[in-house]
Amino acid sequence: SNTTQQAVVVLLPDNSSVLLSPKSQLRFRQQSTQALREVYLQGEGFFEVTKDAAKPFIVYTSNLTTKVLGTSFQIHSFRNETTAYVIVKTGKVTVTPIATPEKSVLLTMNERLNLETKTEKVVKYENKMSDEDPSDIVAQEFVFDYTPVTDIFSLLESNYHMPIQYERDLLKSCTFTGQLEGVPFLEKIHLICLTIESSYEVVDGKVVIHSKGCN
Repeated sequence: SNTTQQAVVVLLPDNSSVLLSPKSQLRFRQQSTQALREVYLQGEGFFEVTKDAAKPFIVYTSNLTTKVLGTSFQIHSFRNETTAYVIVKTGKVTVTPIATPEKSVLLTMNERLNLETKTEKVVKYENKMSDEDPSDIVAQEFVFDYTPVTDIFSLLESNYHMPIQYERDLLKSCTFTGQLEGVPFLEKIHLICLTIESSYEVVDGKVVIHSKGCN
């Protein structure tokens, strides 16, 4: 349960990540040995799912069921609100209204589905990321071109609200070029560390970077 005033990142057993909004709850199994990866959301969360074709990832809410293999998307479904929605940032998902399970809708990149919870009316349309709040993670582009790693870590900290500890002087010459759209939080950290020949660990709710620096 997120009882704070800002979003918090939740790391799932399969290394997928969920940015859980305030007043929201997420339930999931601590072991990912099942044939399906299932989570239960009440409220709002931004999901970045590790690709695993053998184990579909399913998000259940009171109004919608969303099925995916590996992608990034946002679900908004509070029980006391009249509209629920799913926005797909990368990849594709299948969304099924709970009240009409025979009416599944396929959403691909930059598409949105709105469900009016009282009338069960479903509307699918193109979602322009330029219409989103620029500070919203859905609108954030994680594409870098020789970007200082220290700047990227600052961006990740502000988006995921998880501290990243490192020695700034050691990393001041390190840069990263690549596309991290739709990649789970820890996979972003992993790919950056691979590039700069560093390692990381998660300790007491923060990411600690171990590095010898860059030439």
